[in-house]
Amino acid sequence: MYTLKRQLLGIALVAAAASFFGCGGGSTGPVKVAIPDFADEVKGRQRKEDLVAYAKSLTFTDDDLAQVTDHRLLVLLDKARQFDEAQLRKPKVEAKIDRVLDTVKPSTNAKPKPKLSEIETQRAKLNKSGRVEGAAALLNSLGIR
Repeated sequence: MYTLKRQLLGIALVAAAASFFGCGGGSTGPVKVAIPDFADEVKGRQRKEDLVAYAKSLTFTDDDLAQVTDHRLLVLLDKARQFDEAQLRKPKVEAKIDRVLDTVKPSTNAKPKPKLSEIETQRAKLNKSGRVEGAAALLNSLGIR
């Protein structure tokens, strides 16, 4: 069903493209407003070639394109082309995202555990001196505040 709709839409779009690209008698004014790239000589020519190539890839003929009289069909064809191009790029973008997510490790704000020798050193100092400062240093090295 999707393929049939796409083919029917394509026939109408190719026809619209042909008339606006000089194969028919349509005016290019509305197209230049709807798709600003058409106003530029270089970009407009490239966009027209892209649209015609895209329409032909959907099995439209020059005769189909010559029957287009409404600029909205060209806008629709252009959006369909852009969507298909985005879908082709989608796996590449998703692969890049996955690659970045694999390299990023979750972080925690917890302090790293002190070395056992540091704890033992603090405990020995506390046992030797018995002072409050030694107890505080031991608790700090254990991460207790």
